[in-house]
Amino acid sequence: MAVSVSRLRRDSRHLVPRACAFDVRRREHRMKLKVIFVLSLMVVFVLGYYAGAYRERVAYDHFFMYSAYQHGALDTDHYVRVLTYLRGGQTNDAFNTLETLLDSSLITFVGYDTAPLSERDNFVLHAIRDARVYREAHPWPVSSTNGGTNIQDILSLAK
Repeated sequence: MAVSVSRLRRDSRHLVPRACAFDVRRREHRMKLKVIFVLSLMVVFVLGYYAGAYRERVAYDHFFMYSAYQHGALDTDHYVRVLTYLRGGQTNDAFNTLETLLDSSLITFVGYDTAPLSERDNFVLHAIRDARVYREAHPWPVSSTNGGTNIQDILSLAK
């Protein structure tokens, strides 16, 4: 009898079992709510991840296309200008435009000498080497007055 009494809880009117059906259902309900909350939270995180990844991809694609179109438009403008000069018999203007474009392309590589040797690309060094060979054969005086030290430093990268 002492064992059975210890499993019972004293109520104001009579002895009630400690694990009554109402308490068990309430615990089960709380546990279901916790599981539902955790699962809902996981679903929200997964959906947020995929939505963010999609948005980032769209933004990157837009930036890449804008950059590619802008580069293509500038190249087209330069080609048309040089061809117009050549067709009009203004060869000196065409040469000056092309020389300026070569210098502006070379300026892109300022600081390339600080890149580790393992990260330097052969195609970049090949292009710089070609420009150096061209500049040695056809020096351009404007290059030495407008940022010439940078141009000379860049040309010395490819030996």
